[in-house]
Parts: sequence; C-alpha cells; structure tokens
Amino acid sequence: MGKSKFQAKARENINKKSTSGSRAKYYDEEINPKKSSGFAIFFIVMIVIAGGVVGIGSLLDNTAEDNSLNPNYSTDTNTYTEDPETGYKTDLDITTIDGTIIHLADYEGKVVIFYFNFIDCPACKQHSPNLQSASELYTSNQLLILSINVKAADSVDAIQEYADEQGFTWKNVKDTDYSLSSRFGSQYVPHTVYFAKDGSVGTTQTGPQTIEEIQTNINNLL
Repeated sequence: MGKSKFQAKARENINKKSTSGSRAKYYDEEINPKKSSGFAIFFIVMIVIAGGVVGIGSLLDNTAEDNSLNPNYSTDTNTYTEDPETGYKTDLDITTIDGTIIHLADYEGKVVIFYFNFIDCPACKQHSPNLQSASELYTSNQLLILSINVKAADSVDAIQEYADEQGFTWKNVKDTDYSLSSRFGSQYVPHTVYFAKDGSVGTTQTGPQTIEEIQTNINNLL
C-alpha cells in the first residue's frame, strides 16, 4: 500500500465507528482513553506527593510554633566551676530584679529551678501556672525557683507587675547579657533547668509541662 493510500486508510480508521461496546465510539477513542488514564494516574500521583510535602512542612511549622524562640539566644557559653569550699557544681552569683544577689552554692541541699521565659510567650502561659502550683507542694528548704526573663523589651517593672498579677511567688531575674540563656541552652522558651542538690544539672525540659511532670522532675532530685 502506497503512502497516500496508507494515509487515507488511517483517516478512514479514525473516522470509523465501532459498535463493539454499548455506545458507538470513534476509533481514536479506543486509544486516547489509555493515554488519558495514564496521564490522570500521573497527575494524581504528583498531587499526592505535593500534598505530602506541604503536610510535612506544615507539621514542622506547627511543631516549631509550640514554643517561642528566645530572641537573644547565643551559642556563646560561659563555664562555671565548682564552689571551692562546698564542691557545689554550679558556682554562680545571680542578681534578681530587686537587687538581691543569690549565690547558688548557698542552696546546696535544695533543688534549684531555672525557668527561662518572657511575658508574652504563649507556651509560657501554659507552663507558668503549673510550675507555680507544683512549687506550692514543697517548702523553701526543698526548692528554689528563679524565673529568668530573656526578652529585652520586658522591663523590670513589667516583669514584677506581671508576676504579681499572676500570683507567681518565685524570684525574678532579668538575663540582661543573655549569659544564662546561652549557658543553659535556652534557645526556645519555656525552657526549664532542674539542678540537683549538689548543683549539677539533673534534667532540662523545653516546652510546657503538667504539674505532675514538674513534680516528677523535682522528686527525682530530692
């Protein structure tokens, strides 16, 4: 069959109807659905893959948003040595916002908590009431809590006013040079560091905790 006859036959086949099915259909309809089906499957697979990528990205974003980034976190750290007289592991002096100097070695035999936060931190608003409630289960001979604010915009007056409004009874500290948050890994807040009775770091926790979880951490160190 010559080229012109072949082309004519092809056109005839394309326009010829098939009656093998329940509906009359053109010859090319028997071929194109296969191509369309393959394309449809490919299209669906791509949508699923894209949706998965978006879903994973959203999950990571939501996870990050559970806690607040410390706006002044630095990887620079300071090394604290043992108290030469008592052997207390964290020989450190801290000044509270009312000017009181706290020498941590004086609190040997007690659990000490560093609670890094700032006023408008959403997750801190969950953790703070639980920490306060848990602290009321212990005496001053067992526990010391230092609430350490890490945000420059939070003034000393605002910190104290907020603590009074919320009924928080812990001692408040302003980490003005961010040495404490950097030394104890407070990249996100709330960040809680639990010191054992000898001044060593017993455990750390980033994110809000329940009263029961806080109690467990304290009891494990008493």
